[in-house]
Amino acid sequence: ARRSTSAALRQCQRCPPSCVFRPVLLGRDCRNPGGGSRRQNEPSAQFTAPRAAIDAAIAMQAVLTLVEPQSSGIGGGALIVLWDGKNVRTYDGRETAPAGATEKLFLQADGTPMPFTQAQIGGRSVGTPGVMRALELAHQKHGRLPWAKLFEPAITLAEQGFAISPRLHRLIAADSSLRRSPEMVAYFLNADGSPKAVGTRLQNPALAGVLRRIAHEGPDAL
Repeated sequence: ARRSTSAALRQCQRCPPSCVFRPVLLGRDCRNPGGGSRRQNEPSAQFTAPRAAIDAAIAMQAVLTLVEPQSSGIGGGALIVLWDGKNVRTYDGRETAPAGATEKLFLQADGTPMPFTQAQIGGRSVGTPGVMRALELAHQKHGRLPWAKLFEPAITLAEQGFAISPRLHRLIAADSSLRRSPEMVAYFLNADGSPKAVGTRLQNPALAGVLRRIAHEGPDAL
């Protein structure tokens, strides 16, 4: 666990000073991550302990909700496998079907399966999220930093904006179903309907508000 954490810290040290993760993962003095003395209550001292890996996972999950909306987010599920140096612990946070779901949920009126896109897009395929509850349970057992502090990088990034990556740009351009949602059209597309360019800064104050509620109220905020 220490070896993996050290590798993560070395990678983080190569990030630009503007990276919002640095204060959480490296501490206040990011320019000297390996030298000098630090008080034990500073983030860097706490993150280097094996149990703090779950703190990093929570901070990263919150940010991925913003910058990788097509693949990862607080509205989904997760399986957590955590090695503490002695034992392997697992947390099952996969989505569950809504209470009203039946075996006919994805069948048409004549009993045949729906086409994939019809079944996939929209509320019909949405499960009950489990990732935040699993992260909360893991944090209660293994976390070091306060729960609310772990959401600060994502909240800052949502308010200040992040640059659209080449991969996100390609996925926006290829997603034909995106245009069904006026909110997603306004967020991801230009006025002429074209995908916003790579490097365009996207701000998401609504998500910042949701993350702030989760930070202070826990997963029950969902």
